[in-house]
Amino acid sequence: MTICLYKSIISKLGGDIDSNPEILTAFPPLLESEDSSNELLSLCLPIGSKENAIIKTKYKKNTLLSYIFSLEKSEHRHDLFSFSILIEKFIDSEIYQPIIENLIYSLKENDLLTEEILQNYQNEIYESLNEEKDLKIEGISIELSALFKELRKDKLKALTIFDKGGVPLSSTSSGDVLKGGLFFAILQFCKESFNTELTQLKMEGFTIIFKRSKNLIGSVVIEDSKDPKQMEEAEEGLTELLNYLENLCTELNEGYIDEEKIKYLVEQYSTNLIS
Repeated sequence: MTICLYKSIISKLGGDIDSNPEILTAFPPLLESEDSSNELLSLCLPIGSKENAIIKTKYKKNTLLSYIFSLEKSEHRHDLFSFSILIEKFIDSEIYQPIIENLIYSLKENDLLTEEILQNYQNEIYESLNEEKDLKIEGISIELSALFKELRKDKLKALTIFDKGGVPLSSTSSGDVLKGGLFFAILQFCKESFNTELTQLKMEGFTIIFKRSKNLIGSVVIEDSKDPKQMEEAEEGLTELLNYLENLCTELNEGYIDEEKIKYLVEQYSTNLIS
């Protein structure tokens, strides 16, 4: 699994008059130089931060994303907190904004949004976000994996399956992505290169990923990105689809292609992949 999050960090500004902001906890633990520096704290919980705000900034060339919220400590006192994640610079941080908001909202709805739980479960929270899996706290499951998949599928724009001679068998897309030069480039590549090692093309603001199985070639078009998570998920999904087709279309091994069957299986499989 690609590591996209360097750290998750909880910061706090107490509601008392003489309170000062502080970093409560982080996972993985902060380095001594980071812990003693006010730079990271000032970015996680800037002066003048407002409740329910999302703050996006840079820290050591990577993206720092913070969600500001408050917790009631007494009738006349609220403490201000920030939940921050330090994201690898190539990662699409926009995906994480609704994820963080959903996480804090779900914790609150399940009466789990407390200072103690945030500190005690920081390891689990970090792993859940980094591995894009559901989070389990105090016997409660907070569903995050489905939201990650929903947000990422918007980046997938087209899917095409070819026979090993480069003849298109099935194609589905979002909008008119496959019109014009983009589809022609994919078609030419597949016709000429079943045995090539090339697995990617970049064109017109898109990345085209190619995968091969014994009898088929598949291509997916995604928005051009350096996000390794996005690339990894597209590659894994395409490989899974090709294996699925090879297993259900055993007649391919005999040189027979049932195009209608392949179209049906691809459409069925891709329903949840292309928005």
